[in-house]
Amino acid sequence: MSSPTRNRNDVGGVPNDMMAKMYGERAVSAGLLFTECCGIEPGSDLAGQFIEARSNQRTDEWGGSSEKHPKFILEVIRAFIRATGDSKKVGIKLSPAGVYNDMGNPTEVAIEEYTYLIKELDALNIGYIQLARYLPFTDPEGRGNKIEVVSTFRPLLKIAYCFVNGGLNGEEAEHLLDPNYPKSFREIHVAVFGSMFIANPNLMELIQSGQESKIKPPLFHLRYAQGPDGYINFDL
Repeated sequence: MSSPTRNRNDVGGVPNDMMAKMYGERAVSAGLLFTECCGIEPGSDLAGQFIEARSNQRTDEWGGSSEKHPKFILEVIRAFIRATGDSKKVGIKLSPAGVYNDMGNPTEVAIEEYTYLIKELDALNIGYIQLARYLPFTDPEGRGNKIEVVSTFRPLLKIAYCFVNGGLNGEEAEHLLDPNYPKSFREIHVAVFGSMFIANPNLMELIQSGQESKIKPPLFHLRYAQGPDGYINFDL
């Protein structure tokens, strides 16, 4: 089967407005504040593969340059904006420092492409852009670019809120949220905790009560396990 990031010529039909409309309307009817285009992780999803120079070998309007690689992502977001009828109800998660399988853009390429993408997304007046930080455990071979995503990309956001996630603890999150913290970190609007919630449903209580020493590490080998271990037998 051919890959749409290589040689298929039917990308013009993607993303499908009917699909975006279905999911967007469901999100709105459910009362959700945002619809997030989640997991723009190089190598692990289609949108991420389009922005990846290693996988996107197209030479048409969907690839071949730093302005064309992000086009697929931008079209997905535009489709969700049309579906929800409100750009502020749409958000996106980006992983400029992400690396997965044999993917991962070099530093210079990643900064160039994500700078263009983030400026274009911000101009669409979306609700937020979530920046995922470099996480060593996702990069066993050490190929990640290790970009400091907050100091590099936060200044580009003029309209959208800035969310940040990736290996945060309570103290660091508090510092990042403090507008008076050193400028190298910049001010962010929301600190996001993801994987830690899987192992700690009471995560916020532990952080707020100063009991971070009791936080359990996420057990990734149980995330997609077939048995009961992992999701339904937490020892709180």
